[in-house]
Amino acid sequence: MNVTPERFRVELARKGIHMTTGILPLAYGLGLSKLVIVSIFAVMTVGFIAVEIVRRGEGPLGRLFRKLFAFMLREHEHEKGKLLGTTPYCIASLICVLLLPKWIAVLALLYLAAGDTAASLVGLAWGKHKVGRKSWEGFAGFCAATWAVAIIAHARRALEATAAMATAARGARDPFVGALRLGVIPTIAPYLLPFALPPAMRDLPLAPIKVVEDLTD
Repeated sequence: MNVTPERFRVELARKGIHMTTGILPLAYGLGLSKLVIVSIFAVMTVGFIAVEIVRRGEGPLGRLFRKLFAFMLREHEHEKGKLLGTTPYCIASLICVLLLPKWIAVLALLYLAAGDTAASLVGLAWGKHKVGRKSWEGFAGFCAATWAVAIIAHARRALEATAAMATAARGARDPFVGALRLGVIPTIAPYLLPFALPPAMRDLPLAPIKVVEDLTD
């Protein structure tokens, strides 16, 4: 290992938090609505901007932050005017989810969560061939992690496509057999679905209805 065990444990704690944020794009890809994911990232962004404001102060909140988290900060994050790594991450994630198509945003954020974590930990543990402050070993860790994410994501999409083809084949024999996807927007869903879903589910027992909530373009 190229660093002390203590420094590696600190970096492991930082990247553990980073990997935890990967749950959000994963949930988005598995069906969490765009409205919810945007709201979560917006709250996180506002929260970390507030942390940036108070963490350098001499008030009780600033002292509490330094007491709890100073050991996790990198050297440059102690400098005046420098941001925590999480703050630009939250801002970029919010912009990504707002502006990019769903699956591009999901993969981009998963690449960031997994790839950055792997690059950092592999580089610290085994990085010997340096390019500036980075290493080729860390780069290899990044590539391996992002390739793994891509393979898993494409495998899932392939399984979904296979299931859709099977459903289409059944539907060709009986148009009322197979899953039905019902797209709704959150402004009307609470008022419409209680009346529309029960009779539809009763009359179409072989066509389970999957409600997909999203925003209009």
